[in-house]
Amino acid sequence: MGEQSRKRGAQRETAKVDVSRVRQRRGTQRETVPVQQRPRGGQRETVPVADRPPPPRRKRTARSVFTAGGATTGWAVVVIATPLIVCVLAAWFIAGHPGSASDAVRVAGATWLLGHGVPVGIGGSLIGLPPLVITALLAWRLKKAGANTARAIGARDTAAVRSVLLAIVPPYTGVAVIVAALVDSEFFSVPVLRSAGHAALFAVVFALWGALRESKVGVRRWRRLPQWLRRGIRTGGIAALVLLAAGALAAGVSLAANGAAATEILDGYGTGALGVGLICLLYVPTFTIWATSFLLGPGFAVGTGTTVSLVDVVLGPVPAVPLLAALPTQPAPPAATVLLGVPLAVGVLLGVFLARRSSDLRLARLLLASIAAGLVCGALIAIAAYAGSGPLGTGRLATIGPHLWLTALTATGTITVAVAFGAAATRALLGRDRRLR
Repeated sequence: MGEQSRKRGAQRETAKVDVSRVRQRRGTQRETVPVQQRPRGGQRETVPVADRPPPPRRKRTARSVFTAGGATTGWAVVVIATPLIVCVLAAWFIAGHPGSASDAVRVAGATWLLGHGVPVGIGGSLIGLPPLVITALLAWRLKKAGANTARAIGARDTAAVRSVLLAIVPPYTGVAVIVAALVDSEFFSVPVLRSAGHAALFAVVFALWGALRESKVGVRRWRRLPQWLRRGIRTGGIAALVLLAAGALAAGVSLAANGAAATEILDGYGTGALGVGLICLLYVPTFTIWATSFLLGPGFAVGTGTTVSLVDVVLGPVPAVPLLAALPTQPAPPAATVLLGVPLAVGVLLGVFLARRSSDLRLARLLLASIAAGLVCGALIAIAAYAGSGPLGTGRLATIGPHLWLTALTATGTITVAVAFGAAATRALLGRDRRLR
């Protein structure tokens, strides 16, 4: 046993073999380099390797840009137009299908154009008050079209964003011209050139918004702004949204309080109640904007020579529309004037939040941010007031909507003063480096 174990543990004799001249069956043996055997557990030798260059960026061609833009633009039109046509045809059928189906389709086209702010003449009357639900859907789809086109071509710079606009704006404008030409008839009157201008403006604004966000160009430019300006713009946007939300709440309360009168008006339309109800739903955001102007103080008009505000109500005959049943018929009682303090309270609260988030800013920059917040809020409220205005007929009903300049100036002044007061008071009470707990 001992000898066998020694034989097993003994190292075998080895001999060097020269293989340099050995030839394989196919070809010649490759030259070899002796490599020292690495002991077990040892670390492997490493050799630095240069980084692999990034793959070349895919070249953007004009065909790919316009193909993507045409596809996304067409889809944006189809997504809005299809349900709109279906709803109009359903209301037309339920109402006993007066007229022809082509007239019902023209109504859908006129509504689509009206969503862009294009005034439409109907039977000698002019309708220019845009249905803001349609307007919001149009803006959403155009924003998506801009973002999807930018993603399809890999947009990363300003030149690519311009390419996106060139791919979306002309076809969308062309669609608006075709729709206007088809809607224009004996019963409808549509300005074709104005339709093209409004559609082009819509496409530029909202497709640009989507392309800037998707390409990150807008984010990079946003970050270049001073910090106080960014915070002021953000505060002003939030203030405008909160004011509109307060207006929506006030409009809902008023409509609920006058629900019986609204239902009675709706029942008076008989088989056409469905169509009237759909129209009222399209104008709910418009009524919200009116209520926001009501809370700010200047109020709004429902016809020439009329005004509706907290302290003064002058109304004449109003159209038989269920939403208008919620209009007040007399000034609010003295206790209700506390509603004028809602915008002030919103501004002060946002000023406190601004001071809490801006402990790194000096008081002068904090006040500049408050001014920027007031200007941004006033501009957004002005845009909303303009969107919520327009004629609902000729003559007396040619003036409907908020008092634009008074509403915008009131929002600007109120939010500026309130935000500055809230921010300065917070800084004075808590100091620059302390925050509310």
